Amino acid sequence: MAYWIRTNGDVQEVKPKTGASFSLEELQGFVGGYIETAPVRDGAPFTIYLPSGDTILLNVTNPVLVVNEEGLLRRLPFNGLASCLYRHYPFNGVYPFNGVVGDAVLLSSAELGD
Repeated sequence: MAYWIRTNGDVQEVKPKTGASFSLEELQGFVGGYIETAPVRDGAPFTIYLPSGDTILLNVTNPVLVVNEEGLLRRLPFNGLASCLYRHYPFNGVYPFNGVVGDAVLLSSAELGD
């Protein structure tokens, strides 16, 4: 099970079009460009509390976060929800900004494919 986490706070469950894993083109479509993977913090499953009062349980085995590789260069908007899932957020003393920008996909390593 995978989740498309958008910068506007929307979270949508998504599935590969064919097979058990997403194609490169599918993932690039979700994040709007070249992709890179980012480590996810320990503690899955994650319970997300939305401003609307709704909750979402993100239950992903061996989670991986796929983000836009050029997000900072393209000045994409901050993604607060994806940043909370990112292992190295908040500031870790190495980089001046260490969050996630742009849309992201939380998926299992099996769904990432080769």
